Amino acid sequence: MKQSEAGSAKKKTTSAQKKTTGAKKTTKKQPTTYIQDKSKTKANRPIPPKTSTSSTRTTSMNKKRMLEALKVNLGIVTAACNACGVKRATHYAWMRSDIKYKTSVEEMDEVCLDFAEASLLRQIKNDVTSSTIFYLKTKGKKRGYVETNINITHDSSHQDFTKYTDEELDEIIKYGYIKSRKEG
Repeated sequence: MKQSEAGSAKKKTTSAQKKTTGAKKTTKKQPTTYIQDKSKTKANRPIPPKTSTSSTRTTSMNKKRMLEALKVNLGIVTAACNACGVKRATHYAWMRSDIKYKTSVEEMDEVCLDFAEASLLRQIKNDVTSSTIFYLKTKGKKRGYVETNINITHDSSHQDFTKYTDEELDEIIKYGYIKSRKEG
């Protein structure tokens, strides 16, 4: 009889435990505080709340995932954020607050630029004319490969066209000058 009483008592505590484990746990959200930094254009920047160790681990993992996503997406922030589920604002907050993360992102930008330059050079080797022109306009400036715009205007209001013959006027329209005078 004592055994059945102990068994029923055990069952009671078990059902009580089930009730308490099924309840939702609520955590208090820490209030966001703001500081005024006169050296920045954004006067009020949120100070991130103190995080627990597990939250810090999660943030660290998210930063690593974000860096990998930036690498895959050639440094395009929106595409990388969508790929790993990080908000753009979070990425830029990490850039402001974590020097190591910012350095990694900047190094990633350089790798992406190297990739683009390698692609450009492959196109030049494959005789893609537009790629060659672009390269010379950007890298060949000191050798004179620059694009200039020259505006040529002619004020015809001062010229008396009544002194020309019909044939000479046709040549002016066709060639821009009187061809028969230059040849003769």
